[in-house]
Amino acid sequence: MERARCMVIIVLMVLLAGCVTHAPYQGRPFIKWDHNGVINSFDKASAYTATFIARSNDEEMPIIEFQGKQLPYNPIGLFQDNSDIKTFRVRVPGPLPEGTYTMSAKQTVNGIMAQDQLTMHIFPTRLAEITTMEGETIRSEEEITGLIKSLSKGDAVEFCAVPSSGHVIPTNQFRTYIKGTVKDQPIIGLHVHFADNYYIGPNAMNIGARIIWQDPNDQSTVVQLFPTDGSEYLESLPGVKRPRIICGDISRIVDEQDPIFFISCEVKAPIYSDMTTNVKNVSFEIKEQNIKGYKVISYGQPQLVNGKWQMGFKLDGLLPVPRGTGGTINIKIKASAVTPVGETSPEAVKSCKFNVVY
Repeated sequence: MERARCMVIIVLMVLLAGCVTHAPYQGRPFIKWDHNGVINSFDKASAYTATFIARSNDEEMPIIEFQGKQLPYNPIGLFQDNSDIKTFRVRVPGPLPEGTYTMSAKQTVNGIMAQDQLTMHIFPTRLAEITTMEGETIRSEEEITGLIKSLSKGDAVEFCAVPSSGHVIPTNQFRTYIKGTVKDQPIIGLHVHFADNYYIGPNAMNIGARIIWQDPNDQSTVVQLFPTDGSEYLESLPGVKRPRIICGDISRIVDEQDPIFFISCEVKAPIYSDMTTNVKNVSFEIKEQNIKGYKVISYGQPQLVNGKWQMGFKLDGLLPVPRGTGGTINIKIKASAVTPVGETSPEAVKSCKFNVVY
């Protein structure tokens, strides 16, 4: 009799335990997107990742919807210890066209619903095109391309990139890579400063630049913003550094029957620690002139005189030249540098404006 009574008690305990295990969840629903409800990305990203927190309830799981479809998600851990709130990760397959999108999250428990909405800003995968107040369009990619292509040995790489997202995405999510320079560590951000010392050494054969964005919510999602032609780096072959041209002086006209004057400049060859360069191909070209009644013409060839290059010019017109004749002239001076092995630099160009006086 006692044994039968014990068996009944055991059966009742098992049944009661089953009832407790499957009792309805009594908590309230809770769901909220991270990232202040906004994520930013680019239209060539392979995926768009977001995280949200929700109360853990196996019977009433959250529902994530994007463009009318439910998306799968994965738990990645407790939001905090001793809590029934978990963090979940969801991915939207990419790429997506440029634009603004929304993704909804909701959870319903015992007829009570909690919901939240995520905004997704998708920017074009490129650097910015900026229109100035004067109506001029400045393309950041073209600016940087021109700079990289013009660099020479001895120069330091220096530029500031602007992404199509402007200042919306923090700069610390971008990485700038410079190769072929003395320093090769990646830069966190979009600015390469002169003081960063990305210096092109005299033996450099090839330099390059690359800019990427890395999704802070998924480090495996990387988008290249520069260059956009499909190559890994924008590359250039740096030549000898250009010489430096410094505008000099103009002499006065002293002879009314032979109105000749001379213009001078300094041309400084680039300096390297392991080789010497020389100046060559110095030229003076009349770019603009404004002398009433006269035309300025070249007179002779450039010559090196006492460490400065100079060239003669002459007023062409009625003689004798009246006292007080004068005006302005703009001269374009060009020069190159050459190494002992015959490697020639790109041409340096400098415009110099002078007052012509008699």
